[in-house]
Amino acid sequence: MSLTEIQPSKHPNLDCIGASIYTVLKYLNYSALETAWKQCGAIYLKTQDSPYGDVNGQYMRTVAELTWIHNIRVEGQAEPENDLFLANIQERLERDIPTIVLCNMAELPYNPYYQDLPEMHSIIVTGREGNQLLIVDDYYRYKGLLPIEQFLLASNSSYRDAGTGEWYPLHNRSFELVLSDSLHPTHDQLLEAVRSNLSVLEGRCDINQIKRELDVPDDVNIEVGLKSLDPFMKDVEAFLASVVEITDDHLDILNHSLISMAQTRAMYANVLQVISEKYESFADLAELYRSIGHQWKITTNMILKAFDSNRSDMVHRVLQKISSIKTQEFEAVTSTREVLERVGVVV
Repeated sequence: MSLTEIQPSKHPNLDCIGASIYTVLKYLNYSALETAWKQCGAIYLKTQDSPYGDVNGQYMRTVAELTWIHNIRVEGQAEPENDLFLANIQERLERDIPTIVLCNMAELPYNPYYQDLPEMHSIIVTGREGNQLLIVDDYYRYKGLLPIEQFLLASNSSYRDAGTGEWYPLHNRSFELVLSDSLHPTHDQLLEAVRSNLSVLEGRCDINQIKRELDVPDDVNIEVGLKSLDPFMKDVEAFLASVVEITDDHLDILNHSLISMAQTRAMYANVLQVISEKYESFADLAELYRSIGHQWKITTNMILKAFDSNRSDMVHRVLQKISSIKTQEFEAVTSTREVLERVGVVV
């Protein structure tokens, strides 16, 4: 496949950046594609002045996750100077390397949130024709030419973080994936991901290390483990009791949390399924996490319905659903500990 032949291939269990990375890894014929996403945790981040915070299934950045075990390197940086930024993209195109670019979704004319939702998004640059760049947007299943002037409006602006509501500059951030030292992990090497996830879910990990990894500001409180679902639900319940108007931003923050939990569980199930090829006892655990991921996915659909219904009532129903999911999550942790001990992994 040539670079310009890359087509959108939205993955149902990855966010926009993950989907872009997935498509590039497919183009590069990476052999361990389904297990590259392997973290499955639970952390709760909340600033002091927010009514509630953001629950996240990730406890490390995607760059670190890809390097961990699989040794996929992510190389790139911000380049505020537009001319140098475009020159970097051109250099990669001449090497037949796709460039993943982070951008402001509200500056991309083809998507439904154009000039409306200024959140961070990702696209892949796969070619250039005169003053236009050929781009692939996996999340919106779009492929087409985008004028460079419009492209730079998207890549060199600011975006609003979906989890916190804070604004951050993009400064033409782009990167490429390097597979020269990448690995196809063995089943036993993948067990390290299971052991690590278990330590996070049980809250036995180093919180300061996670804060450093995620670059968490000092004014943000962080709680780690499945127990962090309790303060999250308590804070949301207190917010509902305050009878404050539930805005679109409030629902966006909730949706961001629920999507993260759904996606990490679904992708982790793939890792467990691969491990079960050698250790059969992991097959049931894979199905359990696939089911849990599906239940979290249902909560994201409920939040989407809340935009056009009784918002308070729907959020209450989401909390009830999360309470039920939490029981399954703890059951999965117990099962994980048992199967790891069965195959001789010290937890």
